[in-house]
Amino acid sequence: MSKVNERLRFSSEHDPDGLSNRRYFNERCSRSTAAPGRGCVLLADLDHFKRINDTYGHPAGDAVLAAMSQRLSARCARPTNSSVGGEEFLAVLGPMTPAQADLTAERLLQAVRASPSCGVDT
Repeated sequence: MSKVNERLRFSSEHDPDGLSNRRYFNERCSRSTAAPGRGCVLLADLDHFKRINDTYGHPAGDAVLAAMSQRLSARCARPTNSSVGGEEFLAVLGPMTPAQADLTAERLLQAVRASPSCGVDT
């Protein structure tokens, strides 16, 4: 595949924040060789995100999404994980116990709470 095609494919499967988007996720899930029902999915949604865009503008909203992406990606840096950007973030995890899933979710929440401002003055 040429470098131009590789860049186009990457752009079509990733948001500007660098996280994989819904298209990438759908493609990956349709090609998955894992046994159905094996693994864990965590979904996080930014409450009232529209208010950030409306109050501070889209560049500020983009900065918040980029900060969130970076934090969540840093905490989901295992090969079995993927994050889908936007104002909703999805982590696809391998098989784990409910207690491990709870710990992982708490770790992700702590990453989000680390510095609430994300560089945006409120």
